[in-house]
Formats: sequence, structure tokens, C-alpha cells
Amino acid sequence: MVKVRPASSSIFVEVGFRRPIFEWQGVPARFFEMLHSALSSQFAMSPRDFTVTPGNSLSDVAARYNILGGASSVALSADKVLFEFRNLRPADYQLVLRILQAVDEKFGLAFPENEYSRIHSNSFDHVEFADNTSADDYLTRYKIAPVETAFSQIGVAYHAAGRFGVTATDGSWFAVCTVEKSEVAANGLFIHFDITLSQIQKSDPFEAKLERARRVSLACMAALGLEWVNAE
Repeated sequence: MVKVRPASSSIFVEVGFRRPIFEWQGVPARFFEMLHSALSSQFAMSPRDFTVTPGNSLSDVAARYNILGGASSVALSADKVLFEFRNLRPADYQLVLRILQAVDEKFGLAFPENEYSRIHSNSFDHVEFADNTSADDYLTRYKIAPVETAFSQIGVAYHAAGRFGVTATDGSWFAVCTVEKSEVAANGLFIHFDITLSQIQKSDPFEAKLERARRVSLACMAALGLEWVNAE
């Protein structure tokens, strides 16, 4: 295994509903009350960070909280709750987990009528090697010989990358994993994991949902021949 450590990450998590919210009277206020109850003990919350987006289409309507007034947010729309955590550093990861857990636990109490259908996560990680491994050397395992042959008379720089998709035999999850050279880390990799968990119940403990996602993510890493340094 090649050991890597995260340099920067962005994580997007969608919790989809089995049935959309059609009646929005009072919904934003209920959502904001829930967020305040879940998160105000962890950091200061300002009224200016809460916004409501109207729209002519139900798909355009949303209630959003910008976390600490920054680029990360938690938003409720007609068919999902969306968490957006942008430009994270390793020191931010525990806070992200605390936010996800706090909102997950409070949402079921505030919105008992909304059942979950799926949890869809996208993680975008720029990673650095923990040793002297070269990104180009690592990515040679994904080179396709016909590509080099086809362009041999032209002269090109071949940028190899890896991608695969997997689906659980019982249909309870599926994932698409991609690895390529990072454009941010000088000698690093860009890793994208697109993971969807189905057969989700709102009553499932947060730790159980997290463990399901973690197992799939670590299996994707192992398939790529990569291992996190000090992975939590």
C-alpha cells in the first residue's frame, strides 16, 4: 500500500427523502430552529447566516444556513438535506463529523414526516504522499498501452488516471472511484469518491450510517492501492 495524507478536501452529502416536501408554510423556520438547537452549543450562530430562497418551481425553494458565515452550509430543499463542506483541512474533519451527527439526530425529531431514501456523498481529496513516491510513478499502473501506441507518431505527454465502479451484491450501495494527478498538490493525487447508500432508515444510528460509508471508502482506497496515514 502507498501511504497518503490529505492536503485539502471538499465533502458534499445529500440525504434524500422518500417523498418531497410540498407544503412549505413554516418549514424554513422549523429547519432553522432545528439547526440552532443542534449546533448553537458548538459555535456562534448569526441570523444573517440563515437565508430562504424562493422560486416559481418547487425544486428552486430552499432554506440554507451558511456555517460560520463561510462557504460551507447546510440546506433543506423539497427532496433532500444537503451538506456542503468546502476547502477542508485535516483539523476540520472532526468538526464536520460533529455537525453531521448533531443535525442527523435532531432532524428526525423536527421532521418526523420525512423518511430517508438514500445518502449520497461526494468527497474530493487532494492528497500528498507520506514517503518519496512520485505521482507519475504511482499512476503508471493505470496507463493503457494502446493510448501510447496511438499517439506515438505525434508526441504527447500521457496523463494516466484510474476509475472504477462497484455495486453491492444486495444493492445496498454503489460507488464510483477516480484517481488522477492533483493540480493543487505539486506531487500529489486527486481522489474522487462518489458513494450512494440505499436502504437507509432515519432511525438508524448515525454511527451505523457513518460506518457503512467508511467501509466502502476504505475498500475503494484499498482497491487503488492507497492507505490513509493515521486514518480515523
